[in-house]
Amino acid sequence: MTIEHFFTWSTLSDKYGIPVETRFSPSGLTREFIEQELSETEKSADVFASADIDNPQTLFEKGLN
Repeated sequence: MTIEHFFTWSTLSDKYGIPVETRFSPSGLTREFIEQELSETEKSADVFASADIDNPQTLFEKGLN
């Protein structure tokens, strides 16, 4: 069962006015994207869900949490 069984991402935007942007890719590419986005726009990820703990841990250790 996936999270989409409970709600869609647009539900958060429509019901609560919370903008939601999703990105699905390998965790290493996601980590690199977050690092680049933060350095270029100061925008960061609120949630980084990954089965591989190393890439989220790397962001945490760099203070990008």
